[in-house]
Amino acid sequence: MLSAYSLARKTQKEFDAAVQLDPRNFDAQQDLIQYDCTAPGMVGGGEEKAQPLIEKLMKMDAAEGHYATGICRAQKKDYAAADAEFAKALDGKPKTANRIYDIGDYFVQRKNAEKLLGVAAAGEDLAPHDPRGKFYRGVALILQGEKPAEAEQLLKDYLHLAPMNSDYPRPWAAHYWLGRLQESQKNPGGARSEYQAALKLNGKYKLAQEALKQLGKD
Repeated sequence: MLSAYSLARKTQKEFDAAVQLDPRNFDAQQDLIQYDCTAPGMVGGGEEKAQPLIEKLMKMDAAEGHYATGICRAQKKDYAAADAEFAKALDGKPKTANRIYDIGDYFVQRKNAEKLLGVAAAGEDLAPHDPRGKFYRGVALILQGEKPAEAEQLLKDYLHLAPMNSDYPRPWAAHYWLGRLQESQKNPGGARSEYQAALKLNGKYKLAQEALKQLGKD
């Protein structure tokens, strides 16, 4: 435990040093704010420490400020407030595709199809050749229960085009959503194949494990 405390303190120190060296390093700003919002006071965290940082960030870039606020609200499980903050962040036109798709990851968890379509549109507008737009648009269509053929093609295209990059949705997630699509089309065999494909890539992927269990029950 003492080792964990020491590592936590060192982590905070490094994030803070990165911010001091380059105040416009928004990734470092976000990491420091997230640390303060999640870590207990005994290791230097505390939401009260994050607020001045968020206010400063908001003045520099409103989209980044709202994103940081959304992260803190989500950590506190205040999801209504987090939803609103992430929506404001998206409306503020983030400067990078990574930030847009960070917002997309949140709305995937919230199963908010409308916002995911907004994420896909914003990402495609900023970075037309980035394949991640296909993933989020495909997930949105599956959640809406609309255009199943288009959703399937989008996710298959994503699997074909996406590099093995940790910043991108992982391929097993795409297979999981293809399984969800097959279930919605009353094709349990196809769904099972997709969930198994997901688990072949990541045997500990809980969403696919749970989906397979539910298929067995049904």
